[in-house]
Formats: sequence, structure tokens, C-alpha cells
Amino acid sequence: MTQLVTLPQVKAHLGMPAGDTTHDTELQAFIDAATPIVEYITGPVNPVTTTETLAVAGCSFVVLSKVPVISVTSAIEYLVTQPFTLTAQPPGSTTSNYGYSIDRPESGLITRRGITGMPMNFLGSTLVITYTSGLASVPADIKLAALEDIRGLWQQTQQGIRPNFRSMEEDSWMPQDMRMFPRMAAILEGRKRTQALA
Repeated sequence: MTQLVTLPQVKAHLGMPAGDTTHDTELQAFIDAATPIVEYITGPVNPVTTTETLAVAGCSFVVLSKVPVISVTSAIEYLVTQPFTLTAQPPGSTTSNYGYSIDRPESGLITRRGITGMPMNFLGSTLVITYTSGLASVPADIKLAALEDIRGLWQQTQQGIRPNFRSMEEDSWMPQDMRMFPRMAAILEGRKRTQALA
């Protein structure tokens, strides 16, 4: 099970003894609050399975709603009421006239492919697809930003805005004029803009 950050990681980042459980509940609440912020931009942190029914008439691709896509469990194309199971068919391969490929897992792009391996329009009007999405691992920059933001929240609850581990010059975290998770939000917003331009 993938986690944004773990309680032991947070305690180590704060310099707390591993055996001191006095503040575990509060620190876990910070972790729980940070996770949905990441998921809002990146999709699920923990892998989840989703089934979607999509209208595909005249289309050669679909975009799934939960990203990033880890794997597709099943993809069934319906010609009226007749189901046809699609098989994984990476670009360049030739399996059958009922194939698909996961072309951009980060954006959920699934392309319909024919026997030549080239993209083709769906033959039916409906696609029922079951897939797993989530992060196989949390990127290092997001993990560090989350740890730093949790440190800032911890300092705020313990000492207002006065830094606990560094001087004010070294730590400019100011909760009154920044979002709850400013470092993490900045990284995620940057990634969102980059994906939009890709």
C-alpha cells in the first residue's frame, strides 16, 4: 500500500524519538489532511479499482477519469448488446482487430487499436472498462514537500509561527499568508501546468 508519507518518516523528520507516541494522533491527522491535496492533482495515492462506462462511437481513444493508470483489468466493447473483449495491444504489435493500448498512463489515454496495430475507431458505441489507478511510488520531491509542510504545521500548533528547527532566515514558512501545504501545493500546481502543456 502506497503512502504519501508514513508516521515514522514524519517523526524522524521532526527529530522525535521513534518510541515517543505522545503526538502520534496529531501527526497522523496532518498526514491524512495532506493526502487528498496530492490526490486532487495526481489522482489516487493508494491504488484503487474503478469501472467506467464510456460512449465511444466515432472515437479512436478515451480518457479515463482516475489517473495515473497502473493497469487495465478488462475492457469490453459493446456493439449494441453484443460484448467483445478487447486485449492489450501495445503500439507495433498485431493481435486482433479488438485491441487497445495504454498510451499515456499519467493522463489516462487509452487508444483503440486494430489488427495492424494502428489506431482505429471503436466499432461499438459503448466501452465498459475496469482499471487500477494510483501511484506505484510517491515522487521524492512531493514526499519531501509533504514532510516540510507537516513540519511547518507542527511548529504552528506548538509555537505559533516561530520556527523550531531553524532560524527565521532559513525557514520562511508563514502560515498566515500561505496555504496549509504551500510547498506541496507549489510542486503539484507546477506539475499540473506541465501536464496541461504536454
